[in-house]
Amino acid sequence: MQGIKGKIRAATELYEKGKLDADGFGELYGPLNEQKKQIEAALPRIEAELDILKVNSLSAGEIASQAGSLYDRWLAMPPNEKREIVEIITDKIVISKDEITISLSYAPSCKDMADRWRKGWDSNPR
Repeated sequence: MQGIKGKIRAATELYEKGKLDADGFGELYGPLNEQKKQIEAALPRIEAELDILKVNSLSAGEIASQAGSLYDRWLAMPPNEKREIVEIITDKIVISKDEITISLSYAPSCKDMADRWRKGWDSNPR
């Protein structure tokens, strides 16, 4: 991005010094400005992908630490937070006449993990 901004600045300086006419400036500035807009438009998507990669790179040790931390804080958590966690990890609950079967999700999605991480449900209680 800095390279494109530098080229735009250089083209502007050449135009201001009279070393470049309006057509020449337009030929230089137009494509550079379009490139800048494309980079700016792609930046939020790339930042989101980076966040997902960071969440996916959590080690097994970190996940175990988070589970231990959750266990330690469970009794003090408000019911709505407990419910939210149970809903995230539960795939389905089947109630029959003689038994109740609870199927847990294998793993929360990256989005759920990122949301929990951002809310502070990680190994660093807030």
